[in-house]
Amino acid sequence: MEKALTTWLRNFARDSPLSREELAAVVAELLPRRHKRAGDCPADLEITEAVLNDDLMPTYYTPEELRACLQNVSLENHFSHIFTYPFSIPQLAVLKEYLYKASAAIKRYVELGNALNPTALDAIGTRYVCLLNATELGAIDPPSLRLASLDPSACSQETKNLLYQKAKEAFSGQHHLPAYYELILPYLGGAPAVDLKALSKDDVNMNVTTFVTLRRESLMYLTPREVQGLLGMNLPELARWQDRSPVRDWIQLQRQSELDQLHVGLTGGTQEGYINIVTPKFPATSSAPLGAVATAFHLLPALLLSLLVVSVLS
Repeated sequence: MEKALTTWLRNFARDSPLSREELAAVVAELLPRRHKRAGDCPADLEITEAVLNDDLMPTYYTPEELRACLQNVSLENHFSHIFTYPFSIPQLAVLKEYLYKASAAIKRYVELGNALNPTALDAIGTRYVCLLNATELGAIDPPSLRLASLDPSACSQETKNLLYQKAKEAFSGQHHLPAYYELILPYLGGAPAVDLKALSKDDVNMNVTTFVTLRRESLMYLTPREVQGLLGMNLPELARWQDRSPVRDWIQLQRQSELDQLHVGLTGGTQEGYINIVTPKFPATSSAPLGAVATAFHLLPALLLSLLVVSVLS
């Protein structure tokens, strides 16, 4: 019976139009109704690689069992898909507790005066780097990034910014080598505009999928020519993204004539002779209703024209 239910739920979850939250409610109702267990994880419930890759993982554990079975498991390579699984609210609380313990362990390590060297960074792993605060990120020894393989793409913007500066320092000696772009690539989501402008002169042929993950404020400062320099042979692909943010927002800040010079069909820029004006909003006063003021300004050109005609005829 349990096997049949699991098979049905797997097929239902994959084809269901329900959201993750709605699926989680279904899972909560179908969770195994076992008595609470304390201590070690039951042998038949150990979290293996296969379990971590199973989108029905939430149905196999009560919150108490999940807590016990997570004790000796590394989730760092599985966060990207685990958090798409329909965990119930109590199960999510267990996962949050798991992450808090990992963060506390890292904090204690740094407080003891230890630098985050390659060995420590490898132990922390790509996903746990996102848990570090500014002080802990400051403990990273820049040369360590030459030996550690990190992907901060899922981190906060502040974390990306700090890691980029560390990576820039780590690879500064290779700045003029062709390999520099590949080395700094994982950290470009935190690059300031000035560095992206410099990179646009190096024929890096950046993928558009990388371009759209750049620091937003930096991207908005790039000119069409600089974007062309960054994307190189991948520039035509930009047209497919022009209706989506942040490409759409960047296009709206550019002159259409400059976009036309790229010859990739980008539209939506500012036309020549037009200025984007932000209209100030003034509070209405008791002495002069705003509607009356607006009407007066609207009629002013006609009034001046009438006075001019009268003056000429007289």
